[in-house]
Amino acid sequence: MTWPREFEHRLRDWNALRDRVRELDQISALRLINQWWWRAPWCAMSLCWQDQDSWPDPWILLSKDGFCDLARALGMSYTVIMLPGLDLTHSELRELAGRDIVSVSGERYILNWSTDIVIDMPVISGDPGRRVSLHQLKSRLN
Repeated sequence: MTWPREFEHRLRDWNALRDRVRELDQISALRLINQWWWRAPWCAMSLCWQDQDSWPDPWILLSKDGFCDLARALGMSYTVIMLPGLDLTHSELRELAGRDIVSVSGERYILNWSTDIVIDMPVISGDPGRRVSLHQLKSRLN
């Protein structure tokens, strides 16, 4: 399936994704979210960590035509946040080994590492880099 060209189609597709993942178990839902966002067209740099206070909300993000790794991870984060019943206590968007990832349930599930979800990924040693909890991102949506 290709990435929708028009914003209205992307929004409709994203809403359909959110409806679909509500019916799935957690692992399947996270895998589908990861795969959906990996379809987004890549660009070199559309967001940066230094501008975190001005990151777009999910609707503005979806209006963009290109997504760097951080923008794709932010989109995944927003989608995960909207999953009903998911405990976000140990979940965050973070830098890890030079990559921008979404860590759900304390690194048990990693999104934005590859086109498929990595389950029970071993912790990569070293400085984890920048991070923001999904709770903090969720507070921006209220």
